[in-house]
Amino acid sequence: MEDLFETFQDEMGFSNMEDDGPEEEERVAEPQANFNTPQALRFEELLANLLNEQHQIAKELFEQLKMKKPSAKQQKEVEKVKPQCKEVHQTLILDPAQRKRLQQQMQQHVQLLTQIHLLATCNPNLNPEASSTRICLKELGTFAQSSIALHHQYNPKFQTLFQPCNLMGAMQLIEDFSTHVSIDCSPHKTVKKT
Repeated sequence: MEDLFETFQDEMGFSNMEDDGPEEEERVAEPQANFNTPQALRFEELLANLLNEQHQIAKELFEQLKMKKPSAKQQKEVEKVKPQCKEVHQTLILDPAQRKRLQQQMQQHVQLLTQIHLLATCNPNLNPEASSTRICLKELGTFAQSSIALHHQYNPKFQTLFQPCNLMGAMQLIEDFSTHVSIDCSPHKTVKKT
């Protein structure tokens, strides 16, 4: 154990300490609250040059970035100064096959929303779903009207895909169903055959 302690003292730089007894060991142990303090790192010349080079590159990139930011701000200011009336809303242009596919998907969407509404209306537990499907159909009609109003001034022949051919019929069916069909929401008793 003493050899281990002496080796430790040698490594820590306490090489010529004498062991005078337990009292001095206690006194020596208390002030020795030195923790392992890292020694100063010594970089080799090659590593130091590499670090300096990387630091210089980072500085140059940072300076270039600083130079780009003011020019980007100036471009944004120039764009803000431009008159707003020249801004034209870009529309998505579809080829005929894409247009037909989207039209079919919109029709199917309207059909599914209508069917869900009609089926959910019969079940009081599904009233939130019935009302949300009705809201979706109304919003689809609103989108169609706003799209037509926006584009009609530029192109009077514009047809929106927000208004599939079955939307008006679906809305009419929902109205007729809610006014003419009485729904019995009371639970039905099952009759057991004896």
